[in-house]
Amino acid sequence: MAGTDQIYIKWYACDEHVEVVLDQLVDEVEIAPDLNPCEPDEAKTATCHWCGGTPAYRLSAHPSNP
Repeated sequence: MAGTDQIYIKWYACDEHVEVVLDQLVDEVEIAPDLNPCEPDEAKTATCHWCGGTPAYRLSAHPSNP
């Protein structure tokens, strides 16, 4: 169905950089994202958005489509 595509943003952050990644994501999408611990499988394949290290958190956001 046309027009139903939702934007979904998912970033990851390590313990050290969770605050800076959170601030950067809020600045980019202008809404507060969901902040959840990474699942063990995610932590094996994802990297921190800031430093590339092992992530501890998943930040996800669903900004409105223009």
